[in-house]
Amino acid sequence: MIRAEAGWEVRCDRCDHGYRTATDDRAVATGTARINGWAINDLTLCPGCATTADYSAQH
Repeated sequence: MIRAEAGWEVRCDRCDHGYRTATDDRAVATGTARINGWAINDLTLCPGCATTADYSAQH
């Protein structure tokens, strides 16, 4: 998660997708990204990459 002009931006570690929030609070930005399907753990993954990674781990 990186600081953006007016908030925070999350970038996927596997592809080039990004998600930008308008809040100054990093915890709120992280929560909002997670609500929108982003996986933020050791890796930051967009919803598509998180779904693919979860599927791969199960099979």
